Amino acid sequence: MAKEMIFSSAKKTVYRDGDTAIKEFCEGFPKAEVLNEALCNARVETIEALNVPKVLGVTVTDGKWSIIKEYVPGKTLEQLMDENPDKLDEYMSQMVDLQLLIHSQACPLLNKLKEKTIRSLKSVEQLDESTRYELLTRLDGMPKHTKLCHGDFNPSNIIVGDDGKLYVIDWVQSVGRRLGHFPVLHAHQSRLEDRVGQEDGQDDHQR
Repeated sequence: MAKEMIFSSAKKTVYRDGDTAIKEFCEGFPKAEVLNEALCNARVETIEALNVPKVLGVTVTDGKWSIIKEYVPGKTLEQLMDENPDKLDEYMSQMVDLQLLIHSQACPLLNKLKEKTIRSLKSVEQLDESTRYELLTRLDGMPKHTKLCHGDFNPSNIIVGDDGKLYVIDWVQSVGRRLGHFPVLHAHQSRLEDRVGQEDGQDDHQR
């Protein structure tokens, strides 16, 4: 079976090659970023509650790095939303449930959002020192734990497999973060906050 292009952009091209998906990065793309993406995926794929296509290898050919993963037959949730606008509420509900499931997991070896944010705040030149100090102080007062956050959770990164399962891809921005500070899907905001509040009350003793 010849390679089939699935997606292409200025920085990367994704191919299907039989039972594998190959994400090929453009020439000159930083090696550290490629290896970090593979590492993040490798750490998250061990979480049994989530369906994450496994990394099978990392290669470099003609100066172009590639990550090889399991291929998941199906369509992205974004495609299904476009094809079936009458089912948007159903798809949004599935997405909210999946986001809650992700945030109920822990992955201690991932970079911590708090540490990442501290580095960002210290490096932003546009902030005056008073504002920087206030933001760092607020950040320091937040709880410390390892709830999982995808970092780029949107319908294009969710594959509805032919087997009916929901698979989550592109974990390069994933971090451990505070549960109460993830983005909320506006159409289901009250439902999401109510359920998170209930879960927070149940696991406060673990923090």
